[in-house]
Amino acid sequence: MKQYNLKWEVRKAGESFKALLEESGEINNYVEWLKEVLPTLPRKYREALVFLSFTGMRPSEGCEARNLLIELQKTGGVQQYFSSNTLMHFKYESIFARRTKNAFISFIDEEVVRECTKSGEKVSSLALRLALRRRKLPQHLKNGRKWFATLMIQNGILPSEVDLLEGRIERNILYRHYLRTNLDELKGKVLRILEPYKQLLYV
Repeated sequence: MKQYNLKWEVRKAGESFKALLEESGEINNYVEWLKEVLPTLPRKYREALVFLSFTGMRPSEGCEARNLLIELQKTGGVQQYFSSNTLMHFKYESIFARRTKNAFISFIDEEVVRECTKSGEKVSSLALRLALRRRKLPQHLKNGRKWFATLMIQNGILPSEVDLLEGRIERNILYRHYLRTNLDELKGKVLRILEPYKQLLYV
C-alpha cells in the first residue's frame, strides 16, 4: 500500500476484501452460472456478460465501455481508448467519472475485446437484466464484480491494485500516483489470471 500512499484506506479495503474472500456459494459458482446462461442468450448479451466478467466493472459502466468500443470501431478511433490490452477509461471523464463511482483503467486481452464486440450491437445494463428476466434465468450480474475481485486477490493481486482496477480510489490520488505504478507488471499478472477463462468466449 505504501507504493500508492493509500495508508488511510488500508482498514476499509482490508475489511471489504476479507468479506469477499469469506463469501461462498453465489460468488464461487459464478463461472458455472455463466456457463448455464450464456448459451441461452442472443450473442450481444453473451458478449456484454463476458465483457463485464473480464473487466470487473459495474454492469452499467461495463456496458457503457463495451458500447464505446463498438462506436469507436465504427469511426476508426478505437486506439485512443483501447491499446496494448488496456482500456483507458480515464480519457472519457464524461462517461466514467462520477461523484461516487468511477472507472479508470482495465486490462483485457485483444481477443476478448474482439469477441465481445463482434456483433456490433450495443447493450445497456437494463436490457441485459431484462434479457435474463424474460428467460427466467437467475440474476447474478452483481456477482461478476465480486468474482473478479476475489479471483484477483486469490492469485496474488494486492487489494490496493484491485481498488485501482475497480475504480475504488479517488481521482486525485489516481493522478498523483499513476506514473509511480508499475502498470505493465500488473497488466501481465491480470491477463495471466484471466487466460483460462477465455473459454467462456466460446460457450
